[in-house]
Amino acid sequence: STWGSPKSSTLIISQFENSVKRVLCEPLFLRDRILSVMQINHYFRFCIDLFTHINVIDGDGTPTDLCGLIAHLFYTEPSNILFVTVLASGFLLNLCEQTKSEEDIELDVLEVLARIFTRTPVYRIPEQRHSSV
Repeated sequence: STWGSPKSSTLIISQFENSVKRVLCEPLFLRDRILSVMQINHYFRFCIDLFTHINVIDGDGTPTDLCGLIAHLFYTEPSNILFVTVLASGFLLNLCEQTKSEEDIELDVLEVLARIFTRTPVYRIPEQRHSSV
């Protein structure tokens, strides 16, 4: 079956989930992938819409300060876009304001960054083991 002729809503959801997994797990441009002009135009339009939505570029197409951060972290795509979205949303600021100690703030921010930029989750070490090291 194809996107043009779905058989059921379950099939549509399955295809959508697979597409989302591909977008989140691999860069949109790979060296060995051959893309058509139509695909490149679609990707460009998607990026413009996304970057406008997350305020990386303004309505006139002028880049904001966050655009430089996305460009600097290009090799981590798509994690760089997620990081900028989380940063711009104020989530990290709210997380730091809710945390009591400086050590807890550092661990919380580390956990968020590890989840964004790595495939392996980082776990907190229980206090008993940590004090004996």
